[in-house]
Amino acid sequence: MNKLQNALKLFNDLSVDLYQAISKNDYETVCDITTEQRKLIQGLAISDIIVNAELRTNWEQALEQFKSQRRKLQIDLKKLNNNTQKNLKRLKGYSQK
Repeated sequence: MNKLQNALKLFNDLSVDLYQAISKNDYETVCDITTEQRKLIQGLAISDIIVNAELRTNWEQALEQFKSQRRKLQIDLKKLNNNTQKNLKRLKGYSQK
């Protein structure tokens, strides 16, 4: 059980770091953090640890927060991509004049 609690604390700490990286638009760090979180979840998924109801609820809340942050990141990346495309079109128009 202690392993799960430690993993949950690490996951939540990584979520805080993820939020800060998203706020700073540091997408390389965001990628590294999400990779670490995914590895953590995958490692727990294949383990044979039995989870009590309280810890399950805590993990569900942490994962919902993670999903929310991922949605925010997807929206931010879509905005960045759209802005980049618009700027490239604008620059192409200037270069043809």
